[in-house]
Amino acid sequence: MSHEFAEARGGRRLVEREVAVTNDRPWRLADLTFVPSGGGRERATINGIRVVRQNGRYWIMTRNGPPWSNIDERAVDPALNYLFGERERWR
Repeated sequence: MSHEFAEARGGRRLVEREVAVTNDRPWRLADLTFVPSGGGRERATINGIRVVRQNGRYWIMTRNGPPWSNIDERAVDPALNYLFGERERWR
């Protein structure tokens, strides 16, 4: 399961909900829902992988640290697909 953030009724607060995540298709930046996290940053989490966006740049973090930092939008999709592919190989 992954977590997705959605606006609650009235748009006054954010609520977190679980969504099913499968590895049978490529993951894209467009699949992520970002929420404000302070300091001009936004974050999204999918299957334990956190993606942080700030000023049009991205940091992708796993439990083992940030394997990608300060990358542009074009590098996010290949990075996510690589990470999810690696997880499947280790299962």
